[in-house]
Amino acid sequence: MQTSDLQRIALVVDHDMWERWLTTEMLVGQGYAVLGASNGASGLRLVEQHQCDVILLDLALPELPGLELLQQLKVMDRTREIPVIVLGASPDEQPGTAEGCVPRPLEQARVMTEVARCVSAGRTQRPVTEKSS
Repeated sequence: MQTSDLQRIALVVDHDMWERWLTTEMLVGQGYAVLGASNGASGLRLVEQHQCDVILLDLALPELPGLELLQQLKVMDRTREIPVIVLGASPDEQPGTAEGCVPRPLEQARVMTEVARCVSAGRTQRPVTEKSS
């Protein structure tokens, strides 16, 4: 994955290949670079290797359940400030440590509104590096 220094990076962790693809397409269409994982363990590895600006997380994940992954993300120094949006949850079901939620079926306008709200809240302070000529 190649990104410019100013391009936002989203991580989509969803066990459903179709939903992961759909969410990725929505984000790419809005200029995001997107990393994808089909289970919690892979999602955790990716977020440890890449500086993400937002995480979209399905709670029904194999290997490492989504709720457990969310808890780990919120205690790790490197990831605690990254906003997490829970996919497939209503506001009543949203875990308290998540910054947002989008119920299923996923609607592009709703997903992108939540992503924009969470990213613009300034929770992630990814340093922008200058490229040398």
